[in-house]
Amino acid sequence: MFDSHGMCNLGACYYNGNGTQKDIDKANYWWKQSAELGYRQAQMNLGFSYLLGDGLTKNPRKAKKWFRLAALQSHPEAFRALKEIDEAEI
Repeated sequence: MFDSHGMCNLGACYYNGNGTQKDIDKANYWWKQSAELGYRQAQMNLGFSYLLGDGLTKNPRKAKKWFRLAALQSHPEAFRALKEIDEAEI
């Protein structure tokens, strides 16, 4: 069994350089593993990486996909992120 929470935390360690060298690629890798297992915070983190182009090619469509999945789990920031993307597209 996989620990999606642990994977998300490992991604955050790589992102922030906590206890290891900062590595955005590894952060996004672990966030994606966790997000695919349904962990909503990892879905948010990955969504922001796509939205901002932080270690990944900027892709608002993929960002929305991950934010929507987090919103389905009632992540409070997901709704705001989706609204901001929709307003920017107008």
